[in-house]
Amino acid sequence: MLARLREQFPRLGHVVETEPIARRLRRVRIAGDALRDLPYLPGQQLRMRLTPTIFMRDSLRTYSVWRYDPAQGVFDLCILLHGDGSRTRWAAAVRVGDPVTFWGPRGRFVLEPAAPYHVFAGEETGAVAIQAMIRALPPSARIYCRLEADTPADELPARARNGIDLRWVHRGGRPAGPESGLVDAVTRLELPGVPGAAYFAGEAADLRRPPTPLHRGARLAAARGPRQAVLGSEAERTRASAVRERAAPTRRSRPRSRARRGSAPSPCPA
Repeated sequence: MLARLREQFPRLGHVVETEPIARRLRRVRIAGDALRDLPYLPGQQLRMRLTPTIFMRDSLRTYSVWRYDPAQGVFDLCILLHGDGSRTRWAAAVRVGDPVTFWGPRGRFVLEPAAPYHVFAGEETGAVAIQAMIRALPPSARIYCRLEADTPADELPARARNGIDLRWVHRGGRPAGPESGLVDAVTRLELPGVPGAAYFAGEAADLRRPPTPLHRGARLAAARGPRQAVLGSEAERTRASAVRERAAPTRRSRPRSRARRGSAPSPCPA
């Protein structure tokens, strides 16, 4: 109850560092004494007020956390410079010393740690939360990850680790969507014949539709942004068809009106 009450009040930090981290990605570091030891789970986001306006809702935007250092009170965001929206304009214009007002960390797009394997999929913006989640998994975790970017220069740098099947798909100038390659790459995954957890993060055009066996089987909520499902299968089925036939909806997967952020999984029958 107390934690939920705290979430209603904004926090104040300052930009202490910025740098280009890929061709169209800019890292923005926010720090402050009040940001130490905050309750945070990898995959969560900050809800930030970009400009003072009469109608606060018009100035609020959500950014995924790439890294958080609770001892130093430091958040790293990696923001895609794409289009001319307020999210991009703020990320391109922000400078060291600028104040930042935000709420959070918050969000239920978080890990299901007990799963025997984890499937991740997303494009440039989704890769930010996905990488934070992958870093939090133990070395023994089995990870399947398919990420999409326009070119190799747009890939978000990741720390090398064992136990991960990670591949990038490149659109090559095509718009992000069901035909840009990510969906096909996920469909081709050969998964174990036991239940696992799937985490999908990307543009609404990619993930609101159900174009893959993973989506159809899991019956993901028709919400925008990242969401999760528990995947299950029978051992005698082929791996691809097993995910299609036996994946089950999660108890907490349900439509959400909040833009770009989704729900967390809970165990379901295999």
